[in-house]
Amino acid sequence: MNTTCQQYMITLAETGSITQAARELNISQPALSKWITSLESQLGIQLVIRSKKKLVLTPAGQAYLKGCYKMMQIKQHTYSQISGLISAENEKIVISGTPTGGTNIFCSIFSSFRSQYPTVKLIYLEGYNKQTLQYVANGKADFGICSTLDLDSPDFEFSGTSEREMVLYLPAAHPLAYDASGLKYNEEFPTISLSVLDNIDFMMPSEEMSYYDGLNSIFIKMGIHPRILFQSANVDILYKMVKQGNGAAILPRDLFSPLDPVSPFSLKPKFILHSALAYKKGRELSPAQNLVKSLVNDRLVLLR
Repeated sequence: MNTTCQQYMITLAETGSITQAARELNISQPALSKWITSLESQLGIQLVIRSKKKLVLTPAGQAYLKGCYKMMQIKQHTYSQISGLISAENEKIVISGTPTGGTNIFCSIFSSFRSQYPTVKLIYLEGYNKQTLQYVANGKADFGICSTLDLDSPDFEFSGTSEREMVLYLPAAHPLAYDASGLKYNEEFPTISLSVLDNIDFMMPSEEMSYYDGLNSIFIKMGIHPRILFQSANVDILYKMVKQGNGAAILPRDLFSPLDPVSPFSLKPKFILHSALAYKKGRELSPAQNLVKSLVNDRLVLLR
């Protein structure tokens, strides 16, 4: 995109001198003066008023200058877009997350992302919560779809955050169970003290789960010692174990259905887990990465 004439005019206007403009443009003064005369002849109107003190633009010259600035902006924008496309040819974005929830979000954004960045490789790396955050920390993944108890981190930025209440589920045969078949969506659950968990069979999340440490801290603080019957990083499996009468578990509220043979209880205070998209703090995101962030954030909003 040749913008030589536009650069000549801008330099003339900014310096206010044919001599100085010629020096900055690295051309001779006669050549620049001849260019002005030729351009005025083509347009059929005077653009500049020459004087010994300072070159002055006529109204026509000012209009031409305004067009020159616009053309330079168009050139810069066009070249910037082309540069971005060249970079995108070799760009790949790695997103890490769980085999269930993270995978569902990744699949839901894939086609929307590809429609705008068809040459960028979008890669999914499975990992449970702690592993996912480790992938982001060591640069193996650009983003992590994860859960966290604390959004204040020195290492990660969290975006698109949504809250998930963690509740206690008791099997229908437990002495403290109640008929939950009449509960409506978003209706408050009865509250219960965690002291009832002492010395009962309990389904525990495995150590790679985001709320494992928090749950252990609650148990220690309250001085209770539930019998760990089974552990898994899959909340669906843990919920099924409760439904089949194997023991109690603390799991996301959204797993509950009034048709299930379980009794849900809210903890007091409520036990809140945050779902979010994590990436390294202070990292500058590319346009393609910003689109990933926006698309995932939109999906996380639906979890609220």
